[in-house]
Amino acid sequence: MRFYISFMGIGYGHASRCINIARELMRRGYEVFLSSYGDGLGYIARESSDIPVVIGGRRVTWKMREDGSPDIKGTLARLPVYAFRFFGHVKGELENIEAVEPDVVISDSRISTIIAARSLEIPLSVIVNQPRILLKSPLLQKGTTKLMSTAWNLSNSVIMADLPPPYTISKAHIEDLPKSLYDRLEFVGPIVKRVKKVNGEEKRVLVLISGPLHERIPLIKSLIPLIRKNDEKDIQFTVSLGDVGSSYVEKGRNYVIYGWLQNKWEVLKKSDLVVCRGGHTTISEAILSGIPVISIPVPGHSEKEENSRSIERIGVGMILEQDKIDLFFKCVKTVLDDPKYHKRADEIAKRFSSWDSVDRTVGIILSSIH
Repeated sequence: MRFYISFMGIGYGHASRCINIARELMRRGYEVFLSSYGDGLGYIARESSDIPVVIGGRRVTWKMREDGSPDIKGTLARLPVYAFRFFGHVKGELENIEAVEPDVVISDSRISTIIAARSLEIPLSVIVNQPRILLKSPLLQKGTTKLMSTAWNLSNSVIMADLPPPYTISKAHIEDLPKSLYDRLEFVGPIVKRVKKVNGEEKRVLVLISGPLHERIPLIKSLIPLIRKNDEKDIQFTVSLGDVGSSYVEKGRNYVIYGWLQNKWEVLKKSDLVVCRGGHTTISEAILSGIPVISIPVPGHSEKEENSRSIERIGVGMILEQDKIDLFFKCVKTVLDDPKYHKRADEIAKRFSSWDSVDRTVGIILSSIH
C-alpha cells in the first residue's frame, strides 16, 4: 500500500509529526511519499532524507510586522496573491497525487491536498490540531470556521493531534465547532517524541526559538543579549535559534547557543524548564516529558497565544509577553523554584504515558479506509 502525506509548510511542527507517522508506516512495510513547501521542505530534507519528497507548492504565509506579529491589513491587501498561490497548490497536489498514485492520502492541515484527493476520489485522512483559526471579526470567524469544518469533514477520518479535554492545548480552537465536526474528532494525543526526564544537580533551562524566521528574529534580538550578559550562578542555559542545519555554536560561562540543536532529546531529558515560542509541538514535547514551560508567544498570533494560555490553565507553566522580556530571569526562577509546576507536568506526563499517538493515528487511518 502506498501513502501520500502532505503537510503545512509553515514552521516545523507539522513536518516533525508527519515524519513520525511516515516512519511508522514504513516500519509496517508500506511505501510513503511526503509533500510540503517552505520551512517544511527544508526540515524534511535535513531530518528525513531517506523518505521520497515531492514539492507541494510555493511558500504561503501571512505578512508580518517587525515584532513578528501578523499584519492583518497587509495580509488582506495580498489576498489576490495568496489566492493565486493557493490554486497553484491545488494544481500541484493534483499533479503530485496523480504521479505518485497513492492508495491513501493524508493531509496535515492542507485544504489544497483535501481538494485534490477528493477530486481524484482517493481515500483521505486529515490531521489537525487547530480545526479553526481565531479571528476578531465575528463575521469572518463564523465564515472561516464553516469553511474549514466543511473541508475537514470531506475526509474519511479527522485526527486531532492533541490531548483530550480538559488537557487540550488547543482548547480555544475546538470551541464552537459545528457538532458534525466535533463529534468526528479522534483525540490521539500530540504526535511527538517524548523523553524520560533525568534529574541532575544543576538547574538547566532549554530555550527553543522555533517557527518561521520572521517569528524567530524579534525574540532572538531581545532575548539572546540578555542571556549573554546574565549573571545567574546556578542555572545553565542551552539555546537553539531554530536555524535547521546550522553549525553555529557559541559558548559562554553558563550558556551554549546553537544555530540548530542536533542532540535536542539528550538536552531535553536533562532540562528542568523549557522556554518556547508557543508552538504546539514544543509545548507538547515538554509536557509529555514532565517538564514545565515558559511560553513567549508571537504577539497577535492567536494560535500561539491560546496555546500559551493553556499552559497556565492546566498549571504547567507561565506566559511571558514579548514586550516584557526584561522579566525573563524572574519568570525562570519562579517556575524553577515552585514545585507545583514540576508536579503538575509530571502528573500529566504519567497520565498519558501509555498513549502511543503514532500507533493510534496509523490505526485510525487504516481502519477508516476499509
